[in-house]
Amino acid sequence: MSSKDEYIEKLQSQMDEWNAQLKQLYAEAEKQEASAKIEYQKQIDKIKEQQEQVQKQMEELQQAGEQAWQDVRKQMEKNWEDMNQSIRTMMDRMKG
Repeated sequence: MSSKDEYIEKLQSQMDEWNAQLKQLYAEAEKQEASAKIEYQKQIDKIKEQQEQVQKQMEELQQAGEQAWQDVRKQMEKNWEDMNQSIRTMMDRMKG
């Protein structure tokens, strides 16, 4: 398996984890009072948009040639960290 394939496998695993975390966040938002629930759902929707962007980049990464994938990877890693931070922040906020 090439380092590109290993990296993509790692990303897919992270995407699966994010999906589970987003489901958990949506479930927690449902338990909130109306005004907080709406605000949480808006924030979670923004995180979902980030995730969709990361998914698109992952697809680009899969299509990229061996040379080009290193460039795509750099941007992917930044977006990946942004996504992780967004989820951590939201989870901390919901815990209270």
